[in-house]
Amino acid sequence: MKNHQLEVIEVGYKRQYTKGVVIGTYSNLYELKKSPCFATLLGNGGTLSEVTRRKGGVVWIPLNRFDGVKKLKVILGKGKHYKYEVWRNIVVRDGGFMVTANITTYDKQGEVIAQLN
Repeated sequence: MKNHQLEVIEVGYKRQYTKGVVIGTYSNLYELKKSPCFATLLGNGGTLSEVTRRKGGVVWIPLNRFDGVKKLKVILGKGKHYKYEVWRNIVVRDGGFMVTANITTYDKQGEVIAQLN
């Protein structure tokens, strides 16, 4: 089974640049509240993602949050647009320049929409 590769970029956050994986973008906070995007550990383990600023920002997962994490869940949207992704077998590669994972996307009934391997 082949892993999906996620690009690691430098994100400006709290006046410093940190490496991370971008999982979503938004133009203002209203858009983010209307269509939420965040990452959490499976089993109510806490939120992993961060938000950069109020306008024109990104939702991202800092690279240091992947330490010891094998599975996580990325929630996208709400209501009839709700779907979620489960990332499995997460590995940070190439000295922190690439993250690989098996990603499966589910709809709100829990049925598989897409599987990225």
